[in-house]
Amino acid sequence: MYSAELERIFSSLAQARCAEEVFGVLSGSQDQQLDAARRLFRQMAKAVHPDLFQAHADFKQADATFKKLVYFWEQAQARIENGSYGTTAPTEEFVPFSIRTKKRHYAVERQLARGDISALYVASAIPDSKPDCLLKIPVRPQDNDLLSNEARVLAHLRASADYPRLRHFVSQLVDSLAYQEQTSGVVRQINVLAYLDGFYSLKEVRQIYPQGIDPRHMAWIWRRLLVALGFAHLNNVIHGAVLPTHVLIHPRLHGVILIDWS
Repeated sequence: MYSAELERIFSSLAQARCAEEVFGVLSGSQDQQLDAARRLFRQMAKAVHPDLFQAHADFKQADATFKKLVYFWEQAQARIENGSYGTTAPTEEFVPFSIRTKKRHYAVERQLARGDISALYVASAIPDSKPDCLLKIPVRPQDNDLLSNEARVLAHLRASADYPRLRHFVSQLVDSLAYQEQTSGVVRQINVLAYLDGFYSLKEVRQIYPQGIDPRHMAWIWRRLLVALGFAHLNNVIHGAVLPTHVLIHPRLHGVILIDWS
């Protein structure tokens, strides 16, 4: 039963270009629209959540479907809250592209997330065939300095004596480069980060478990988050934005990564 529902939702999300195409027409007040969208989100999330497919052949499909569902849910919330839901035209379909440097060739396969400052893209460093990195690209070139600062901070942490032992608690910088767009001539600072599958932000966790999680799980998340902060503080770095969206966890491996050091 779950596999059939997973396939249906997976196909539906694959064709969707915006939140409106996932949650449909929403009427009433802002709170009523949020409640209606939330009910639909939870209904779909219960059918495709990766926890249902542990040790199952469909686990990767469920993981990808759930992450895309969360992406559209976050988009729906933002549009409802700013009053633009139902009025925004569908976004243009993503077209894969590539970025070449003197040392590497990055084949960008899909957009993973987009915030106010930057967008994250899943990419492969050719000749590798599997996704192994994330390209973090500023939405506005005026924010190049923030990504430069993130690269500086992560390089500083990487140079510390404790990095080999504690590197899994922070974003892992693979490369940092300034890239000039051929069509516009705009220069953007790009950070290339290691891509690790199977992680969810604490914001995503809260959306799925609105009543909270088992205290035993919160304990290991909290302990590991303190390790990440301790590692930074011992190296004279203050993160400054320890938000639910910036704390990633791996439920099965009990991993925690503190991201977004810009």
